[in-house]
Amino acid sequence: MNRALICAFAALVTACAAPRAVQDYQRDSVAVIVRDSVVFRDSVVLVQVPEGTDKAVLPDTDTSRLRTSVAESEAWVKDGRLHHTLKNRTDAMLPVSIRLPERLHYEEKGLTRYLRTVERVEVEKELNRWQQFVMTLGYAVLVSAAAWLAWKLSKIARFAN
Repeated sequence: MNRALICAFAALVTACAAPRAVQDYQRDSVAVIVRDSVVFRDSVVLVQVPEGTDKAVLPDTDTSRLRTSVAESEAWVKDGRLHHTLKNRTDAMLPVSIRLPERLHYEEKGLTRYLRTVERVEVEKELNRWQQFVMTLGYAVLVSAAAWLAWKLSKIARFAN
């Protein structure tokens, strides 16, 4: 029984120690950042107008010439009749708005370094002896020591009577 108590006491004393100071260390790692996205871009594309003609002969005395971005029209009077021609311009280009998908791929590789340092902080006052003792041994050892001491004293008091 005494060996078990001594082993338990020794385990509690060593297990409840204050932590040691943090050591400086440096860790290197490689970071890869990949951004992949699709963006729709509005664009204007020129489309060629198909070629075509049309004619009309009308009895009238008026002369007419029309020209648009797509077609040409010419009308004239000859022998008491109105001659009218209409044809599409083959050199004309019509603007058409379309949405083009554009794929963006961005990749960046870099070395990331973690450097950890110990920082000393000044405190207002130092720990007193009781606080240092509690930090060193811990409350668990104090409770177990008090229980062990009470058990021993109760044994001694029983034999003394």
